[in-house]
Amino acid sequence: MAQETLTYYFDRYAQGTLNADEREVFVQMLRDPANTEAVQQILDQDWPQWEQLPLEFPDAIKRIEEGVAAAISRENNTETIPAVHRVPSLTGGRRFFKTTWFKYAAAILLITGISTYLWNNIRRERTHTVSNQPIKKDILPGSQRARLTLADGSTIILDSAANGQLATQGNSKVIKLDNGQLVYSAKPPIPSHGGVAPGGAGVGSVQQLSTNTMSTPRGGQYQLTLSDGTRVWLNAASSITYPTTFTEKTREVSITGEAYFEVKQDKSKPFFVRTPKELISVLGTSFNVNVYTDEPISKTSLIEGSVLISPAEGRSTPPKAGRGWILKPGQALLNNKIISTNIQQDIAWKNGGFDFNDMDLASALRQLSRWYNIDIVYEGKIPQKKLWGGVGRDLNLSQVLILLSNLGIKTKLTGNTLTILSQ
Repeated sequence: MAQETLTYYFDRYAQGTLNADEREVFVQMLRDPANTEAVQQILDQDWPQWEQLPLEFPDAIKRIEEGVAAAISRENNTETIPAVHRVPSLTGGRRFFKTTWFKYAAAILLITGISTYLWNNIRRERTHTVSNQPIKKDILPGSQRARLTLADGSTIILDSAANGQLATQGNSKVIKLDNGQLVYSAKPPIPSHGGVAPGGAGVGSVQQLSTNTMSTPRGGQYQLTLSDGTRVWLNAASSITYPTTFTEKTREVSITGEAYFEVKQDKSKPFFVRTPKELISVLGTSFNVNVYTDEPISKTSLIEGSVLISPAEGRSTPPKAGRGWILKPGQALLNNKIISTNIQQDIAWKNGGFDFNDMDLASALRQLSRWYNIDIVYEGKIPQKKLWGGVGRDLNLSQVLILLSNLGIKTKLTGNTLTILSQ
């Protein structure tokens, strides 16, 4: 569990046996909102190791105590007085955690105060590391990487392209911003006449539908703003195909892999997302779609609004009446079944983290495989283990492997192949 993992790190730090890499993982876990409850549970149990903290730690503890005292004063509208007169010392043992309010305040301040303290300590250690020490091979985390395929079949490597206007597609200018996002800026479209099926040309249409495709490799992700203002986050090993300008009565895109959408509301033009298995129809909604082919499940999770999900039957748009599932916020469609879901876990990738709470090892490793561009090999049977906790996606692979090692998972990295050893 996350609580057990964090307690392990607390204990190791108190004993002075955490190395710099382990402390960085510890910092990431403390800062991850997915672990806040576990930290509070540790405080609820009156963690017994405060007295054993290294001698340099009391200053950080004192700052936390002062922060708690100041917060209590503000809450009670009383005059702030020195913490030593208001709050029993953390290093004095268990008297500190007497009330729920204290525990909550301490949990928040612990996460911010201790993680900052540890992070600064790590930076100092790294600054003084001897530069000629041998460096182990490591794998860096993924980054903003993608390829854009234009309507004529030509391609642009977005991560190496200069900022500014890259192309003109139909009525849209294709612009790369300095923050690594791609934006389609559209002129007012020339209306077409006659019925038009999504993906095809209409009778009497003034202009031909122009489509582009953005694709990310393993180890890449990218952000995209479509011509209607809809925002898309594309995860690693994924793709999205879309019109450069939405000139028809509907807006339709298709994806593979995983994407998060914030759809611009336009009641006159319903928005559709087509996957290999489903057709998702929305007006103005935020949702996540996971349809990786190497996953045993497909999952659409709703954050805001409402969506109707129907089986992908040919090119029928809108879906046939009476077919499909309607999701409410906090729900997901998992292999044709509506469930309650952990939204923060489903979109952790979009927010820059991994959330492994109650996740089986194989699923977690597939995420690592896509983000770090590595192949996963099992020496024996796939371990049937559940993981708990979360870390940032900005860690090097070696730091994530430390977390797995602390959970009893033995690994060996050879080139870009990670072998899960027999347990």
